Amino acid sequence: MKKLFFVVLTLIHCVFVFSSPADTIPANNSFIEYAGRVDFSNPLAPRYSYSGVSVRTCFQGTSISAILEDEKTKNEYIVIVDKVVTKRFRVSKGKKVYVLASGLVNKTHEIELYKITEEFCGKTTFCGFIVDKGKKLVALKDPRERLIEYIGNSIMCGGSVEIPNGEKGNSTNENHYLSYAAITSRNLNAKNQAVCKSGVALFASTWGKANITVESQGSMRNCYSRTFFGNATPIFTFAQKPDLICCNLGTNDFGKSADSASFTKCYIDFIDTLQTRNKHADIICLVGPRTTGELLAKLRRCVKFAVDSANARNNGKVYFFELSTQGALGYGGGYHPTIAQHAKNAKELTEYISKIKGWEITPSTTTYLNVRQGYKTMHSNVDTCKFGDVALATPQTISFILENVGGGTIHLKGTPRVSVSGAGFSLESDAPSVITAGESYTFQVKLAPSAVGEYNGTVSIAIDELKENNYNFSISGIGN
Repeated sequence: MKKLFFVVLTLIHCVFVFSSPADTIPANNSFIEYAGRVDFSNPLAPRYSYSGVSVRTCFQGTSISAILEDEKTKNEYIVIVDKVVTKRFRVSKGKKVYVLASGLVNKTHEIELYKITEEFCGKTTFCGFIVDKGKKLVALKDPRERLIEYIGNSIMCGGSVEIPNGEKGNSTNENHYLSYAAITSRNLNAKNQAVCKSGVALFASTWGKANITVESQGSMRNCYSRTFFGNATPIFTFAQKPDLICCNLGTNDFGKSADSASFTKCYIDFIDTLQTRNKHADIICLVGPRTTGELLAKLRRCVKFAVDSANARNNGKVYFFELSTQGALGYGGGYHPTIAQHAKNAKELTEYISKIKGWEITPSTTTYLNVRQGYKTMHSNVDTCKFGDVALATPQTISFILENVGGGTIHLKGTPRVSVSGAGFSLESDAPSVITAGESYTFQVKLAPSAVGEYNGTVSIAIDELKENNYNFSISGIGN
């Protein structure tokens, strides 16, 4: 059923807009700001596959669409209009037009198309925007001058961040935008360039073998220079040099029993590669937040030794920084960090970077509402919360957490702020009208069946900043 809904959702967003007068803006327009590892060998059809690739611009008019050509059907994006996360959608295979925003006030707006899924979901080609007839793109008011590159594994991808521990992760619950890397970049008004892949290690890539001493062909060091991780060509141009590189590798190496000496030598060589490819970029070597106990102590010693060795060669500044360990804020799917843990680590890393680089911290004002049941995100217009079997004499109440995971203030409309429809369902406790950045509140919904049978309803939250649609998800249960 969920798969079918994604198909329907895709069709909704694939509405072709050529029936009304429109102009196509080519992908090489000078007012488009790209961030991430992108192949520009064809400027009219730039390609990419890594997490966090962003296409951002300002446009005139009431609507804007994007022309995307995808090789698979797994990539997902969020759309940010005027600093508000307005929707999340999944692409379909082939070349399609996706409506990003419509029905806006006829003025200048900012749009950002942000890829939240990782490279295994396939390559995307961006083929341009479509705007109202006679309208055009204009310069961004706040272009991002700095570039931070992040190198890592599934944690950096935002893997399984939207589900509870014990559930198997996939692209539908991955969200790089909520990763500590992406948040840190926004905190410092920097472009975010992620070179990350689930399961990747600096050195090893074979589970279950002790004392791995031979570097894998699929290691990050061997694949770092590629534009696309799984393809030997094209080699990335490295034309745009990052101001800072944050490398967090080793969790999977020591989870796969890599030999300490071999790993450390590989790390030293990798730092040399980073300094050669990206001259003048400072490097921060990170550990955490997933590794614990003896493995953490072992990884810490190896990385510190590599950092000290690199600094002794005096080819650039290399730092060591340890992110706080997860656990106190729960666990995401497969023991990955939760949304709250990513936010905590982002604060730590932001403050450290500001200290060593002297950069001003300017937190993003983008608003982003997230609703979850436990640690599971209830995606708007996608997910259903199931109450299961509920006895007629024993009503069941479920608590939901409504949180602001962005940087701006969210204002909820209406009384009550949370609307519940469907026979048998009722709102037990409401949410406040204002939710500031980082705050969360709990509201409750009760199912009190009056007869045996199925019960279906909807939870709807009207957000003042969200002009197009409410935040909606389904609820269901069975009276017995």
